[in-house]
Amino acid sequence: MADSRVFVSIPTTSVSASRAFFTTLGFTFDEALSGESSVCLQLNEQTFFMLVERELFISFSYSGRTADIAGAPAAQFSYSVDSREAVDAAIETAVAAGGTEAGEAEDHGAMFTRSFLDLDGHLWAPTWVDPAPTSGEAPVEQGATA
Repeated sequence: MADSRVFVSIPTTSVSASRAFFTTLGFTFDEALSGESSVCLQLNEQTFFMLVERELFISFSYSGRTADIAGAPAAQFSYSVDSREAVDAAIETAVAAGGTEAGEAEDHGAMFTRSFLDLDGHLWAPTWVDPAPTSGEAPVEQGATA
């Protein structure tokens, strides 16, 4: 496969509000793939989220409708951060920008995650994973910083 980029499209009620929310969280956008009815949030070099105006999203959803995710998200979008503190900071920033914390923190020693709902009710989970298990290094002790 020559191009392994991933594009995930999700509906939003306000492209401008979503752009502002995710900009506050430190995300950037690919302006070449953004417009009035959608913006392209760039998670990393290979992963992009198209935040698409709900009506436009419905027009290419094949069913002519979209799920009502209020209170019951259909998916969770996890993304990696550099430390446990970065997980906490992401949640604090999301809540300050109008998001809602979802659930309790999950601490599995080599993995730490928390979740938030964005302005449209989509579930996001900033996650820290100890790089040691895959690199051959000694694991970071639970509660220690990376």
